[in-house]
Formats: sequence, C-alpha cells, structure tokens
Amino acid sequence: LYRTTERGIVRKLKNDKELVKSCGFKKQVPSQSWISRFRNRVWDLLEEIFFEIVNKLKGLKVITGKDWSIDSTHVDAFSNKHKKKKSDKDASWGYKNSQKKWFYGYKAHIVCDSDQELPIGYSVTTGSVHDSKPANKLLDKTHQKTKFLPEIIRGDGAYNSTDIRENIRHYGAKDDIPHKGHARDKKQENKRASIEHINSRTKEGYGLNDLKLRGLTKTMTHVGLSLITQIQTAYTLVKNGYPQHIRKTALW
Repeated sequence: LYRTTERGIVRKLKNDKELVKSCGFKKQVPSQSWISRFRNRVWDLLEEIFFEIVNKLKGLKVITGKDWSIDSTHVDAFSNKHKKKKSDKDASWGYKNSQKKWFYGYKAHIVCDSDQELPIGYSVTTGSVHDSKPANKLLDKTHQKTKFLPEIIRGDGAYNSTDIRENIRHYGAKDDIPHKGHARDKKQENKRASIEHINSRTKEGYGLNDLKLRGLTKTMTHVGLSLITQIQTAYTLVKNGYPQHIRKTALW
C-alpha cells in the first residue's frame, strides 16, 4: 500500500492511529520480525484466497472465462544490480524481449480473462525461466481451480510450442499463438493486449513493481497480494453497484 519496506510498514503503523484501527490491531503494532514471519507463512494461502475471489466474480457473472490470455511480466529484485555479489540470491538474470533489456529479478506469469481484463491465475519464477516452461502447469491450475471452459487461449510468440498447443486443445479450446514468421490480425492482437493492460495496471496501481523484499517466497507473497488487491477491488465495486469501474485503481 505504501510502497515501503517491512521496517517502513512498522514505522507507518506507529505514527498512524487510523491505519492501526483499519488493520484491526487493538493492543500493539506488530514488529518487523512478526511481519516477516507472517509473509513466510502466508504465501501458499494467498493462492487459495485469490481463486476464491475469482470464483466469486464468476458467480456474479462478471468473468465468463471464455477468452484467456497468458503472458509474463518482470519484477525487479530488491537488490543492487551493479554489485557482483547480489543481495537477493534467489533472483536471476532474464531478458525482456518487448523492452530489449536485461533485468535481475523474477517473473510473474499471469493468465487473464481477456474480455474483462482481470487476472484469473498466476505463478512466480525467477527471471531466467522462459515463459513457455511454466505455461502448461499454470493453465492446468487455472482450469482446475476455476472450472472455466475457455474457447480460446492467447499468447505471444514465446508460447509457440507444440506441447502448449496440444494442452490448449485438451481443454477443447483454440489457440491464438502466432507461428514463427506469422503475425495475427489487428483485432486478435487487441484482444491479447488485455494481459499487457493488466501487467501495467498491476505494476502502477497495485505495487507489483515496488518489490521491497528478498527471496522467491516473499516475492510470491508480494505478487499474490498485488493481484488479490486488484480482483478484490473489482469484486467490491461490483457488489456496491459500480461494475463499470472494475478496472480503475482509484475513483477520486
């Protein structure tokens, strides 16, 4: 929320009584070590919370899950990239084709509902992992947790793999993944761009690009919280009569 470190969170809580009240801390502000232990404990539960909210949006018919897009976005490690010995040992170097640059950190792999531009599945790897490697496992997990029946699954050239295409057909869906040397038409490209809008919105509005933690487990927690906040915001807005605003990060 405040784009800060664990120490900064504690400092903010100590100086903001309204924030303490909102968080439900009645007697004392948690210590930095308590917050750190909490992060290490909660990362695997966040995935269950994420899918629970996705299924609530499914129940409200906000998300149909008929049109999926898959992509990854890089998350810079909280580490000095210029030192030979990096302070985040779990992170690794990766290359971002769209920006033609190297980065040191992690990748958030995201599946979204292309029609509503909302995430419906995710996983996290280090930066060196190619996008295609976790794709089938992520698609399978999304399908199992949501029971969505996609009609089409979209991806860029990084997902141009026989295994991925066969897995997509296994769901009874078509793939919109360009073969090498082939370009998709503009209408289909605009559909696939929905995942890029999510990546941008999650980074700018929900803190995905402000990692202040080190290690894969804490990064998974950070990514999970960023995506949960986005879909919970959408759910809250729908329940309060503002379905037209589900993709906005602020209403003021």
